[in-house]
Amino acid sequence: MSPANRLSMPFIVIAMSLFGVSHFLEDDGFYAQLAIPFVLLGALCYVFAPQINWRYHLKKPPVMDFGLRHLLETKVEFYKEMHPYVRKQFRERVTLFIESVDFKVQVSDEFPSDMRLCIAGSAVRLLMGRGDYHFPKFENVILYPHPFPSPKFPEHWHTAEFFEEDGVVMFAAQPLLMGFINPKQYYNVALHEYTNVFQLSYPELDYPTLDESAWGRFQQISGFSKAHIVKALGLPDVSLLAVATVHFFVYPRKLAAAWPELSQQLEVIYQTEAKS
Repeated sequence: MSPANRLSMPFIVIAMSLFGVSHFLEDDGFYAQLAIPFVLLGALCYVFAPQINWRYHLKKPPVMDFGLRHLLETKVEFYKEMHPYVRKQFRERVTLFIESVDFKVQVSDEFPSDMRLCIAGSAVRLLMGRGDYHFPKFENVILYPHPFPSPKFPEHWHTAEFFEEDGVVMFAAQPLLMGFINPKQYYNVALHEYTNVFQLSYPELDYPTLDESAWGRFQQISGFSKAHIVKALGLPDVSLLAVATVHFFVYPRKLAAAWPELSQQLEVIYQTEAKS
């Protein structure tokens, strides 16, 4: 039972009891009138349930499901290299992010929990240093079983996209999972797309200016060519800031050694120093 439902339960019980007493005593509605404030309080709990639940979970984050924690501990390298205290923070923020987002999946009714982890984990990596829990203007996620076209890009079957007007972020399932679990072999499309969302959410920050010459430097660091990354995303226009951010989190030491100025700029933006 959600915190909002637990909060509303006493009001509902009192209201029902008063209505019952009124009916039993046939008191011309005296007790029924007493029940009205409790009905209103219960209704307010229902109307403001998302806000009530969110406030409660901020103080007491839900415990991450054992299966998801096991996946992090056995398959996700950056998590295994975190300090134990930071791991706990990361798990709490992932569960809070999942609570804040409306997940929808095409074709199926059930949104796989490991996909939620990949999405939330990627977003939280960008937000942890800043102390924020989610992207309030992007609280909808749609998962497709395979690359997809969209109204914005009808001729391109792509793997990730955001739609600002509706606050939606979209992903294709397999590239999402592979990029999160094994980002040194498969480009992390979720981290890439959430960088675009991050930039829209924090437009006041001083972002680096990058040009086409950056592609060669990124390839030296990761081995991913421009063609490889474009193919992984499925769209011709790729944000160099997002590519830089993926390299910052996946190859932090290599980026710091090969391009220290960029690495330092990204440390300031994300207020964190990646350790993996």
